[in-house]
Amino acid sequence: MRVPGYLMATCLLALTLSPAVPANADVPETWDGLVQVKAKRLEAVYVMPGADFSGYRKVMIDPAEVAFNKNWSKEMQRDPARRISDADARKIASIAQSGFDEVFVEAFGKAGHKVVTAPGPDVLRRSAAPTISSSVTNKADFMRLFEQWAGITVQGFEDIVELGQVPGDLKPKQKL
Repeated sequence: MRVPGYLMATCLLALTLSPAVPANADVPETWDGLVQVKAKRLEAVYVMPGADFSGYRKVMIDPAEVAFNKNWSKEMQRDPARRISDADARKIASIAQSGFDEVFVEAFGKAGHKVVTAPGPDVLRRSAAPTISSSVTNKADFMRLFEQWAGITVQGFEDIVELGQVPGDLKPKQKL
C-alpha cells in the first residue's frame, strides 16, 4: 500500500524518533558510569572516563526507533480530512525509519567513513536518534532535517575520534 504524499506530510509533523530525554528535562551529569561532557556540536554527550577513541575507524548505525507523540492518533481522528488507519500509521513509521537510516548511512559514507552492520574492535556504534518536534510539514523538509542531523552526527563522530584518549579524571560538563 502506498501512503499518499499529503498524508505523509501531515503525519510527519507529529512524528517522534526515540526520545531519550524530553526536550525540557534536565540532562543528568552522569548516566550508567558515563560522564556528560561539553561537546562542540551536540547537546548531550556522555563518555567513559579514560576511554580511548583513537582506534575507531568505522561506524555501526542502529535502526532508528520511530514512534508517534502520545495523543497523535486522537488528534488525527478529530479532522475527517486527516484520518488514517493503524496500517497507514505503521507504514508512515516504517518509511520514516528507513528514510532516517538511509540518510545517516549516506552521510557517513560521503564523509569517507565505512558503515558496517556488525560490532568490531574498530567500530563505534551510533544508537541515538533525535526528537522531531519542529514544524516539519512535508517530506522534503523532513528529509532536510534528517540530513542536518546526520551532518551534525558525522561531525560529532569525527570530533570524538580526533579526541583520542578521554582524561581518566573527567569531571561532569568538562569541555573536551
